[in-house]
Amino acid sequence: MSKQILAAIHEALTGSRQIIVTFKFQATEEVNYLLDMVDRHLVALDIGDRKVLELVAEARVWPGDHSRIFTVTLTKLFDEQWFVDRLGKALEKVEAVK
Repeated sequence: MSKQILAAIHEALTGSRQIIVTFKFQATEEVNYLLDMVDRHLVALDIGDRKVLELVAEARVWPGDHSRIFTVTLTKLFDEQWFVDRLGKALEKVEAVK
């Protein structure tokens, strides 16, 4: 999965600077890593997506299958290795926004 994540990240960094991530159904605790990245300004999320992630972090359950998909904007501070190390096993799918 790390190779797929890195490929999507590299494509995004040379284009839209956005990726679409799908969390695995069992990956509820790991959403805290993404929220931390938002707080550190490494990535940006839509405010509605942030609220969903905050609810998941608190309840440790996804409200629905479609709620596991988020568009993440990679900022100038983005650290790809930090992202992969923390979320590599928690993500089901990653693709660059074209």
